[in-house]
Amino acid sequence: MSRCWGGTHFDTAQSLSNLAGLYDAQGNYEQAEVLHRRALAIYEQAVHPRVIHCLNNLAASLSYQGKYEQAEPLLQSALALSEQMLGPTHPTVATNLNNLGMLYRKQMKLEQAEPLLQRALKIREEVLGPMHADTAISLNNAALLLYHQEKYGQAELLLQRALTINTNALDPHHPSIAANLNNLAKLCQTQEKYKEAESLYERALAIRELQLGLQHSDTLKRHAL
Repeated sequence: MSRCWGGTHFDTAQSLSNLAGLYDAQGNYEQAEVLHRRALAIYEQAVHPRVIHCLNNLAASLSYQGKYEQAEPLLQSALALSEQMLGPTHPTVATNLNNLGMLYRKQMKLEQAEPLLQRALKIREEVLGPMHADTAISLNNAALLLYHQEKYGQAELLLQRALTINTNALDPHHPSIAANLNNLAKLCQTQEKYKEAESLYERALAIRELQLGLQHSDTLKRHAL
């Protein structure tokens, strides 16, 4: 039996989270939101570490619906709890920094996003290593911010690093590599480097056609930046 709520209570919360995740994947964000809130209520009453995970999941569902003002305090709480429970340099803290930073980027609050994304990148480079897949995610996200700041040269360097990490760590036809190529292509297109952009788009398209099929939304979607 669980010390706090009985043998099935946390299992119920986990099932709620799992079903909510399925609804998120299907784009049923309002249904997912209801279940994420129920799971969060269970974990909050027990002060369970999974409350951090639930806060992030609920914030993601809200963000998908464009409810950024509701998502923001949840992500701030998740960040504060992860720092308190795990310490300021734990990889989970980096994830929460990244999530809050990307929420600000979606709202074009670039000055608020920048220190969060930079701190997340620093933690991942130092704790996980410069060639870790999560480091590549942070490099990509920092590059997106630089792109919106029109710092194209700096953005390109980070995107190239992310592509190198994923090329070395992943299957050559992994969707993450296609995303890296697509972002680099968009950057080249913005700078009117059209031949380079075309080559990169073609490589990204070939991967997505092979892995996802011709009619998948990521195959049809060309721009990510």
